[in-house]
Parts: sequence; structure tokens; C-alpha cells
Amino acid sequence: MKPICLGVLYLLLAAACAADVEEDENAVEAELEDDPELSPIAVFQFDDETHALGTFPMNWYQAELMCAAQGYSLVSINSEEDFAAIRKFVTTTAKGFLSQLKQPVWTSGTNQAYTSIYTWHDTGAFVAYDNFETNPPSSGARCIGVHPLNGVWTTHSCSEQRYFICKKRAC
Repeated sequence: MKPICLGVLYLLLAAACAADVEEDENAVEAELEDDPELSPIAVFQFDDETHALGTFPMNWYQAELMCAAQGYSLVSINSEEDFAAIRKFVTTTAKGFLSQLKQPVWTSGTNQAYTSIYTWHDTGAFVAYDNFETNPPSSGARCIGVHPLNGVWTTHSCSEQRYFICKKRAC
């Protein structure tokens, strides 16, 4: 009889804990929605596309997950026009965050799949257009950061904490 009672007690405690966790998650989500300054990304409508700027520095993996959780991906830059649009977005629409953007920000660019080939993580396309500070980029650094103000691309350890730019995923 004792094992059955203990089993029932365990199930009741597990159910109570699960309800508390769900209430805590809902409270955090409500707090983020009520206070945009606490939101991990700031969303901006820009030239008929929606971009978002990471408002807290994160490593590359966390930034990619944060973008994905919101329906975005880290931005890819496939042409000079794409890069000009990103710079325009940062200097006009997101200009309230310029003080946070004095260092390179994360993009979806990485060479984690093939060490000699950089690709855009969101599309899998090879990086054909680039503006790297040094060519070839430094070895050992796997993720692409782009300085949004001066236009220089650099590679960094993916574990570094940086701000990031996301772009709404096409459906």
C-alpha cells in the first residue's frame, strides 16, 4: 500500500511543479510583451521587410536560436545592395541603438560545415559577396561579424558575445 501512496504523492507533486513552471513561463512572456525594453530583440519594419536587432549581446548560437524563436534568422548578405540595405536599416530605422553597434554584429555567415568555405546558415548558400577586412579571413574563427557602421566584415569565435541582426523568414 505504501508504494501506491508514494506513487500517487509523486504524481501530484510532479503535476503541481509543472503547473508552477508553466505559470512562470507565461509570466515572463507577458512581462516581455508589456515592456519592450526587456525584449531580446527589437523589431523594425524596413523597406517592406521586417528586421530585428538583438538588444542583448549573445554568442552566435544563442543569437541564431533567439532569431528563430521569433520567426527570424540571422541576416545573410548576398550582394552589395543587401549590405547597403543593412547599413541603411542600422543608421536610420535602428539608429536609437547606434551606441550598442560600435563592434561587429552577428550575421548567419559561418564556416562550421567546411573550414575553407563560408556559407550563410539561413540558406546554405555560399558566401559569394564579401567585404572581409583580411582576405582570406583569419583561420580558427568560424562566424562572420559585420561592422554595421564602417562596413568591414571580420571573423570571430562563435562563442563571443555580440549584438546581432535578424531578418524575417520568408514563408
